[in-house]
Amino acid sequence: MFDGKKLKILRVKAGLQQRDIARKIGCKGTEIWRYEAGYFAPRPDRIAQIAKVLNCSADDLMDSEEKAGGFSRDDQALIKALIEMDPIRRAKIIGYVDGYLASGTRRDAALASDVAGAVAGGDDESHPAPQRRPAKRKSSRH
Repeated sequence: MFDGKKLKILRVKAGLQQRDIARKIGCKGTEIWRYEAGYFAPRPDRIAQIAKVLNCSADDLMDSEEKAGGFSRDDQALIKALIEMDPIRRAKIIGYVDGYLASGTRRDAALASDVAGAVAGGDDESHPAPQRRPAKRKSSRH
């Protein structure tokens, strides 16, 4: 993922103003400001143009936490933990998340507590996985 803070650091190191980069790549200085502030991420072709102006690689403008597939290290660790987890516990966690997403409500604290217990090995049945609500049926009355 593009890192606006890195853009600013590299721009300042190069002794350039936002408008200098903007002129060289054919945009307005406010566009560069928005990238640096994190309001927008530039398109891949724009990242390449900025990297050329700053005499760096496009990777130098990317978040160092990001790896292949766009997953952060934390995401990768979570995915790895789920893959290596006991299948019953994994199914339980997927049930929690499925139920949470299907409910459409915000129960973050309760979900976090339940998932943390399941990940930690709590096979406590006092918090069963939420079940999906049945879809609302349309009335057949006319």
